[in-house]
Amino acid sequence: MIFRFSIFISLTLAEYEFNRLDPLLEELENALDLPQSTSYEIWDQKTMAKRLKPFRDRYIDKRSMFSRGGIYQGKQTVPNIVHYIWFGCDKKRATMDTLQFLSMLSAYAILNPKHLLFHADCTPTGKYFDLISKLPSFRYVVTEAPTKVHNRPVKLPAHQADVLRLRVLREYGGIYLDDTEIVTRPFDELMKYDISLPFEKNGTYQNGVIVSRPESAFIRRWYLYGYKDFDDKRWGWNSCIQPYNLNTQYPGKLNVVDAFMPTWDQYNVLWDKNDKTYTEKGGFPWRELGNYAVHIYNKKSKKPVHDNLHEILRAEHTVGELARFVVDRVLSK
Repeated sequence: MIFRFSIFISLTLAEYEFNRLDPLLEELENALDLPQSTSYEIWDQKTMAKRLKPFRDRYIDKRSMFSRGGIYQGKQTVPNIVHYIWFGCDKKRATMDTLQFLSMLSAYAILNPKHLLFHADCTPTGKYFDLISKLPSFRYVVTEAPTKVHNRPVKLPAHQADVLRLRVLREYGGIYLDDTEIVTRPFDELMKYDISLPFEKNGTYQNGVIVSRPESAFIRRWYLYGYKDFDDKRWGWNSCIQPYNLNTQYPGKLNVVDAFMPTWDQYNVLWDKNDKTYTEKGGFPWRELGNYAVHIYNKKSKKPVHDNLHEILRAEHTVGELARFVVDRVLSK
Protein backbone atom coordinates (compact mmCIF):
# COMPACT_ATOMS: atom_id res chain seq x y z
CA MET A 1 0.00 0.00 0.00
CA ILE A 2 2.85 2.40 0.82
CA PHE A 3 4.63 1.53 -2.41
CA ARG A 4 1.51 1.98 -4.47
CA PHE A 5 0.96 5.48 -3.12
CA SER A 6 4.61 6.36 -3.69
CA ILE A 7 3.98 5.68 -7.37
CA PHE A 8 0.86 7.85 -7.25
CA ILE A 9 2.85 10.71 -5.74
CA SER A 10 5.61 10.51 -8.35
CA LEU A 11 3.35 10.12 -11.37
CA THR A 12 0.33 12.18 -10.45
CA LEU A 13 0.84 14.63 -7.60
CA ALA A 14 4.13 15.81 -9.05
CA GLU A 15 2.16 17.09 -12.04
CA TYR A 16 -0.06 19.29 -9.85
CA GLU A 17 0.77 22.93 -9.34
CA PHE A 18 0.68 24.02 -5.71
CA ASN A 19 -2.62 25.85 -6.21
CA ARG A 20 -4.30 23.04 -8.16
CA LEU A 21 -5.80 20.88 -5.47
CA ASP A 22 -9.11 20.25 -7.20
CA PRO A 23 -7.88 17.27 -9.28
CA LEU A 24 -6.84 15.40 -6.13
CA LEU A 25 -10.08 16.20 -4.34
CA GLU A 26 -11.96 14.98 -7.40
CA GLU A 27 -9.96 11.75 -7.26
CA LEU A 28 -10.94 11.34 -3.61
CA GLU A 29 -14.59 12.10 -4.32
CA ASN A 30 -14.63 9.54 -7.12
CA ALA A 31 -12.92 6.91 -4.96
CA LEU A 32 -15.49 7.52 -2.22
CA ASP A 33 -18.31 7.53 -4.78
CA LEU A 34 -19.68 10.77 -3.36
CA PRO A 35 -22.68 12.58 -4.82
CA GLN A 36 -22.33 15.84 -6.73
CA SER A 37 -24.84 17.48 -4.41
CA THR A 38 -23.47 19.35 -1.40
CA SER A 39 -26.60 18.83 0.72
CA TYR A 40 -26.28 16.93 4.01
CA GLU A 41 -28.47 15.88 6.92
CA ILE A 42 -28.97 18.51 9.60
CA TRP A 43 -30.11 17.28 13.01
CA ASP A 44 -31.42 19.29 15.91
CA GLN A 45 -31.05 17.92 19.43
CA LYS A 46 -34.41 16.13 19.36
CA THR A 47 -33.57 14.43 16.08
CA MET A 48 -30.21 13.32 17.45
CA ALA A 49 -31.85 11.86 20.55
CA LYS A 50 -34.35 9.97 18.41
CA ARG A 51 -31.82 8.68 15.89
CA LEU A 52 -29.28 7.62 18.52
CA LYS A 53 -31.75 6.05 20.97
CA PRO A 54 -31.31 2.56 19.45
CA PHE A 55 -27.55 2.79 20.05
CA ARG A 56 -28.02 3.98 23.63
CA ASP A 57 -30.54 1.22 24.34
CA ARG A 58 -28.30 -1.44 22.85
CA TYR A 59 -25.04 -0.52 24.58
CA ILE A 60 -26.10 0.86 27.95
CA ASP A 61 -25.48 -1.44 30.94
CA LYS A 62 -26.70 -0.66 34.45
CA ARG A 63 -23.92 -2.76 35.95
CA SER A 64 -21.41 -0.47 34.26
CA MET A 65 -23.30 2.65 35.33
CA PHE A 66 -23.00 1.76 38.98
CA SER A 67 -19.43 0.45 38.91
CA ARG A 68 -20.33 -3.22 39.14
CA GLY A 69 -18.32 -5.73 37.15
CA GLY A 70 -15.20 -5.33 35.03
CA ILE A 71 -14.69 -2.87 32.21
CA TYR A 72 -13.53 -5.39 29.58
CA GLN A 73 -16.57 -7.12 28.09
CA GLY A 74 -14.96 -9.24 25.37
CA LYS A 75 -17.44 -7.91 22.81
CA GLN A 76 -18.38 -4.55 21.34
CA THR A 77 -19.78 -2.27 24.02
CA VAL A 78 -19.22 1.09 22.33
CA PRO A 79 -21.47 2.24 19.47
CA ASN A 80 -19.63 2.95 16.23
CA ILE A 81 -20.47 6.64 16.25
CA VAL A 82 -17.78 9.28 15.78
CA HIS A 83 -18.16 12.72 17.35
CA TYR A 84 -16.41 15.94 16.31
CA ILE A 85 -17.06 19.35 17.88
CA TRP A 86 -16.73 22.70 16.10
CA PHE A 87 -17.36 25.86 18.11
CA GLY A 88 -16.78 29.41 16.94
CA CYS A 89 -16.26 30.28 13.28
CA ASP A 90 -13.78 33.05 13.99
CA LYS A 91 -10.88 33.84 11.67
CA LYS A 92 -8.99 30.71 12.71
CA ARG A 93 -11.92 28.33 12.30
CA ALA A 94 -14.02 29.93 9.58
CA THR A 95 -12.59 27.46 7.06
CA MET A 96 -11.77 23.79 7.55
CA ASP A 97 -8.02 23.34 7.17
CA THR A 98 -5.91 20.51 5.79
CA LEU A 99 -5.28 18.68 9.08
CA GLN A 100 -8.95 18.83 10.09
CA PHE A 101 -9.86 17.44 6.68
CA LEU A 102 -7.35 14.60 7.00
CA SER A 103 -8.60 13.80 10.51
CA MET A 104 -12.23 13.41 9.45
CA LEU A 105 -11.28 11.60 6.26
CA SER A 106 -9.19 9.12 8.29
CA ALA A 107 -12.01 8.55 10.78
CA TYR A 108 -14.43 7.79 7.96
CA ALA A 109 -12.05 5.58 5.98
CA ILE A 110 -10.70 3.52 8.88
CA LEU A 111 -13.44 3.48 11.53
CA ASN A 112 -16.33 3.25 9.04
CA PRO A 113 -18.78 4.86 11.49
CA LYS A 114 -22.54 4.46 11.34
CA HIS A 115 -22.77 8.18 12.02
CA LEU A 116 -20.05 10.83 11.80
CA LEU A 117 -21.55 13.60 13.94
CA PHE A 118 -20.37 17.17 13.51
CA HIS A 119 -21.61 19.03 16.62
CA ALA A 120 -21.38 22.72 15.71
CA ASP A 121 -22.72 26.18 16.45
CA CYS A 122 -21.63 27.48 13.04
CA THR A 123 -20.77 26.13 9.61
CA PRO A 124 -17.19 26.23 8.30
CA THR A 125 -16.58 27.00 4.65
CA GLY A 126 -14.19 25.73 2.02
CA LYS A 127 -13.61 22.80 -0.29
CA TYR A 128 -12.47 20.49 2.49
CA PHE A 129 -15.70 20.89 4.42
CA ASP A 130 -17.64 20.53 1.17
CA LEU A 131 -16.08 17.10 0.60
CA ILE A 132 -16.40 15.90 4.21
CA SER A 133 -20.05 16.94 4.35
CA LYS A 134 -20.77 14.66 1.37
CA LEU A 135 -19.70 11.52 3.26
CA PRO A 136 -22.67 9.17 3.62
CA SER A 137 -22.44 9.02 7.42
CA PHE A 138 -21.92 12.78 7.94
CA ARG A 139 -24.56 14.47 10.12
CA TYR A 140 -24.48 18.15 11.05
CA VAL A 141 -25.82 18.51 14.60
CA VAL A 142 -26.98 22.02 15.50
CA THR A 143 -25.47 22.57 18.94
CA GLU A 144 -25.23 25.44 21.38
CA ALA A 145 -21.89 25.70 23.12
CA PRO A 146 -22.23 25.04 26.87
CA THR A 147 -21.92 28.21 28.92
CA LYS A 148 -22.03 26.57 32.36
CA VAL A 149 -20.98 23.37 34.05
CA HIS A 150 -22.26 22.80 37.60
CA ASN A 151 -23.26 26.49 37.66
CA ARG A 152 -19.72 27.59 36.87
CA PRO A 153 -19.22 29.77 33.76
CA VAL A 154 -17.54 28.26 30.70
CA LYS A 155 -16.39 30.81 28.13
CA LEU A 156 -13.37 29.42 26.29
CA PRO A 157 -14.38 27.39 23.19
CA ALA A 158 -11.81 24.70 24.06
CA HIS A 159 -13.36 24.23 27.51
CA GLN A 160 -16.87 24.30 26.05
CA ALA A 161 -15.81 21.44 23.79
CA ASP A 162 -14.36 19.60 26.80
CA VAL A 163 -17.70 19.79 28.59
CA LEU A 164 -19.80 18.87 25.57
CA ARG A 165 -17.78 15.75 24.70
CA LEU A 166 -18.48 14.30 28.16
CA ARG A 167 -22.17 15.14 27.97
CA VAL A 168 -22.54 13.58 24.52
CA LEU A 169 -20.56 10.44 25.38
CA ARG A 170 -22.37 9.99 28.68
CA GLU A 171 -25.71 10.12 26.87
CA TYR A 172 -24.98 8.26 23.64
CA GLY A 173 -21.49 6.78 23.80
CA GLY A 174 -19.17 6.50 20.83
CA ILE A 175 -15.76 7.80 19.81
CA TYR A 176 -14.83 11.42 20.38
CA LEU A 177 -11.93 12.76 18.29
CA ASP A 178 -10.16 16.10 18.33
CA ASP A 179 -10.15 17.52 14.83
CA THR A 180 -6.39 17.04 14.39
CA GLU A 181 -6.33 13.35 15.38
CA ILE A 182 -5.27 11.20 12.42
CA VAL A 183 -6.74 7.71 12.83
CA THR A 184 -4.25 4.99 11.86
CA ARG A 185 -5.98 1.70 12.69
CA PRO A 186 -9.42 0.38 13.70
CA PHE A 187 -10.59 0.84 17.30
CA ASP A 188 -12.21 -2.61 17.48
CA GLU A 189 -10.31 -3.72 20.59
CA LEU A 190 -10.89 -0.43 22.42
CA MET A 191 -14.60 -0.73 21.75
CA LYS A 192 -14.74 -3.86 23.91
CA TYR A 193 -14.07 -1.76 27.03
CA ASP A 194 -16.56 0.43 28.87
CA ILE A 195 -14.26 3.42 28.36
CA SER A 196 -10.72 4.02 27.09
CA LEU A 197 -8.53 7.11 27.39
CA PRO A 198 -4.99 7.84 26.11
CA PHE A 199 -2.09 8.02 28.55
CA GLU A 200 0.08 11.14 28.35
CA LYS A 201 2.46 11.02 31.31
CA ASN A 202 2.33 10.35 35.04
CA GLY A 203 -0.35 12.62 36.44
CA THR A 204 -2.04 13.36 33.11
CA TYR A 205 -4.22 11.70 30.47
CA GLN A 206 -5.20 13.00 27.04
CA ASN A 207 -8.81 13.79 26.19
CA GLY A 208 -8.31 14.24 22.44
CA VAL A 209 -9.63 10.70 22.01
CA ILE A 210 -12.31 9.18 24.24
CA VAL A 211 -13.91 5.82 23.47
CA SER A 212 -16.90 5.14 25.73
CA ARG A 213 -20.15 3.26 26.01
CA PRO A 214 -23.16 5.36 27.11
CA GLU A 215 -23.37 6.00 30.85
CA SER A 216 -20.05 4.35 31.71
CA ALA A 217 -19.28 4.64 35.42
CA PHE A 218 -16.05 6.52 34.82
CA ILE A 219 -17.46 9.13 32.46
CA ARG A 220 -20.33 9.80 34.86
CA ARG A 221 -17.87 10.24 37.72
CA TRP A 222 -15.57 12.40 35.58
CA TYR A 223 -18.38 14.79 34.69
CA LEU A 224 -19.93 14.93 38.15
CA TYR A 225 -16.78 15.11 40.28
CA GLY A 226 -14.00 16.01 37.87
CA TYR A 227 -15.75 19.25 36.90
CA LYS A 228 -17.24 20.34 40.22
CA ASP A 229 -14.30 22.73 40.77
CA PHE A 230 -14.14 23.95 37.17
CA ASP A 231 -12.28 27.21 36.56
CA ASP A 232 -12.09 28.60 33.03
CA LYS A 233 -8.63 30.01 33.77
CA ARG A 234 -7.07 26.62 34.52
CA TRP A 235 -5.85 24.75 31.46
CA GLY A 236 -6.00 20.96 31.44
CA TRP A 237 -6.94 20.47 35.11
CA ASN A 238 -10.48 19.13 34.65
CA SER A 239 -9.95 17.62 31.21
CA CYS A 240 -6.61 15.83 31.68
CA ILE A 241 -5.41 15.85 35.29
CA GLN A 242 -8.69 15.16 37.07
CA PRO A 243 -9.39 11.93 35.14
CA TYR A 244 -5.94 10.72 36.22
CA ASN A 245 -6.75 11.59 39.83
CA LEU A 246 -10.14 9.88 39.67
CA ASN A 247 -8.64 6.74 38.16
CA THR A 248 -6.11 6.66 40.98
CA GLN A 249 -8.82 7.11 43.58
CA TYR A 250 -11.28 4.70 41.94
CA PRO A 251 -9.14 2.21 40.01
CA GLY A 252 -10.37 -0.43 37.61
CA LYS A 253 -13.04 1.57 35.76
CA LEU A 254 -10.91 3.05 32.99
CA ASN A 255 -8.83 1.44 30.25
CA VAL A 256 -5.69 3.58 29.83
CA VAL A 257 -3.97 3.21 26.46
CA ASP A 258 -0.44 4.28 25.53
CA ALA A 259 -0.87 3.84 21.76
CA PHE A 260 -1.64 7.51 21.13
CA MET A 261 1.79 9.12 21.45
CA PRO A 262 3.56 11.51 21.02
CA THR A 263 2.64 14.01 23.72
CA TRP A 264 1.97 17.69 23.08
CA ASP A 265 5.48 18.70 24.17
CA GLN A 266 7.01 16.33 21.59
CA TYR A 267 5.22 17.94 18.64
CA ASN A 268 8.49 18.65 16.82
CA VAL A 269 9.06 14.94 16.13
CA LEU A 270 6.03 15.03 13.83
CA TRP A 271 7.29 17.94 11.74
CA ASP A 272 11.06 17.38 11.73
CA LYS A 273 12.32 14.23 10.00
CA ASN A 274 15.65 14.64 11.79
CA ASP A 275 14.18 14.73 15.29
CA LYS A 276 15.56 11.59 17.01
CA THR A 277 13.38 11.67 20.14
CA TYR A 278 12.04 8.18 19.33
CA THR A 279 14.39 6.60 16.80
CA GLU A 280 17.89 7.04 15.42
CA LYS A 281 16.55 7.53 11.91
CA GLY A 282 14.30 10.38 13.07
CA GLY A 283 10.57 11.01 12.92
CA PHE A 284 7.79 9.33 14.85
CA PRO A 285 7.43 5.50 14.41
CA TRP A 286 3.64 5.30 14.64
CA ARG A 287 3.46 2.03 12.73
CA GLU A 288 6.05 0.30 14.91
CA LEU A 289 4.39 1.54 18.11
CA GLY A 290 0.95 0.37 16.99
CA ASN A 291 -0.74 3.76 17.29
CA TYR A 292 -4.50 3.90 17.03
CA ALA A 293 -4.22 7.58 16.13
CA VAL A 294 -1.69 10.39 16.09
CA HIS A 295 -2.53 13.86 17.37
CA ILE A 296 -0.99 16.58 15.21
CA TYR A 297 -0.24 19.38 17.66
CA ASN A 298 -0.33 22.22 15.21
CA LYS A 299 -1.11 24.95 17.75
CA LYS A 300 2.38 24.44 19.15
CA SER A 301 4.18 23.94 15.85
CA LYS A 302 2.34 26.86 14.21
CA LYS A 303 2.85 25.37 10.78
CA PRO A 304 0.79 26.87 7.93
CA VAL A 305 -1.83 24.22 7.20
CA HIS A 306 -4.81 26.26 5.99
CA ASP A 307 -4.65 25.04 2.40
CA ASN A 308 -1.51 23.01 1.76
CA LEU A 309 -2.58 19.40 1.26
CA HIS A 310 -0.29 19.10 -1.76
CA GLU A 311 2.70 20.40 0.18
CA ILE A 312 2.07 18.07 3.13
CA LEU A 313 1.69 15.06 0.84
CA ARG A 314 5.14 15.71 -0.62
CA ALA A 315 6.83 16.33 2.74
CA GLU A 316 9.24 13.79 4.22
CA HIS A 317 8.26 14.35 7.86
CA THR A 318 5.79 12.20 9.84
CA VAL A 319 2.81 14.45 9.11
CA GLY A 320 3.48 13.93 5.41
CA GLU A 321 3.69 10.17 5.93
CA LEU A 322 0.36 10.19 7.77
CA ALA A 323 -1.26 12.29 5.04
CA ARG A 324 -0.09 9.85 2.36
CA PHE A 325 -1.37 6.95 4.46
CA VAL A 326 -4.87 8.47 4.69
CA VAL A 327 -5.11 9.47 1.04
CA ASP A 328 -3.78 6.11 -0.13
CA ARG A 329 -6.30 4.34 2.11
CA VAL A 330 -9.12 6.14 0.30
CA LEU A 331 -7.73 5.84 -3.23
CA SER A 332 -6.90 2.15 -2.88
CA LYS A 333 -10.45 1.11 -1.92
